[in-house]
Amino acid sequence: MNEALILFSGGKDSFLSTLIMLDKGYKVNLVTFDNGCELKSKNVLIGAKRIQKNMELTKLISSV
Repeated sequence: MNEALILFSGGKDSFLSTLIMLDKGYKVNLVTFDNGCELKSKNVLIGAKRIQKNMELTKLISSV
């Protein structure tokens, strides 16, 4: 199985990129970066949980 590493911001582009790679059969690893902005961190977590729920994945996100 091929793997993909995606810099996940929680925005539309990274969300769509993740779904496309999952649809193509890739094992997706998401990387986030906490820049201290609380709202952005919450958006990343919300987006990751949406993907996890919809794609029925057990482990989806790693923080750096």
